[in-house]
Amino acid sequence: MNQNLLHQLFRGLLVLFILSVIVFVFYYVTPLIFPFLIGWIIAYMLNPLVNLLQKKAKLPRWLSVTLTLTVVIGLTTVGLIIVFTNIIVEISNLSKTVQQSIDMWKNQLNTFLQSPYMQSLLKSANTFYNENPNFQGTINSNLELTGKNLANASSEIITAILNDMIRFISSIPNIATVMVIGILSAFFISKDWFRWKSRISSLFSEKTQSTGRVIWHDLQKALFGYVRTQLILISITAVIITVGLILLRVPYAIAM
Repeated sequence: MNQNLLHQLFRGLLVLFILSVIVFVFYYVTPLIFPFLIGWIIAYMLNPLVNLLQKKAKLPRWLSVTLTLTVVIGLTTVGLIIVFTNIIVEISNLSKTVQQSIDMWKNQLNTFLQSPYMQSLLKSANTFYNENPNFQGTINSNLELTGKNLANASSEIITAILNDMIRFISSIPNIATVMVIGILSAFFISKDWFRWKSRISSLFSEKTQSTGRVIWHDLQKALFGYVRTQLILISITAVIITVGLILLRVPYAIAM
């Protein structure tokens, strides 16, 4: 057999094997290491503040990490409490508004049904129904079918809402577990940050480390510039929307 063909076949099988390994890792291994990835990201984001506390305040590394994580967790918890409190308040206000709207529509519908035009129309329809027994079966079946469709649609909507709520509630323990493992891993990774950094660096040659540092520095600059631009745009948009809501006298304009 041709050597070139064998070489191409071997390369194709190798690429297929590598792709299979990547797919396997993505679907089966990633969920297992996902909390540790979150921990690494948290540790990387908090590392400048931890280094600052360690150098300026002369605190031990573990204490700097503990204080930083405590402050971040506290601020995040307060923010979530404020958000959920506002959501609960707005849902309560929405339920009152919806009930008022339903009552208003009900009164308008009753007024419309009691109007002379609608009464004469209903009387004509009743006369047509009584004088045409051949159409009574069709009318009754259509009304019954419409009622069933409305009942089925309402049941499906309620079932979908309840299923989503059940799925969300059942996912809370998993989310809490992932966050706890992520925070613990962030503590240990940040506490031994330089040790992990030296161990990983020792796996590569000096040339590879130098190239990696240059690439990583450029990526950090690009990412920082992108994040800064997005924060500026978000801040400008938030200020404009808040001012507009205040001018319109919308309740909870700042909280929204």
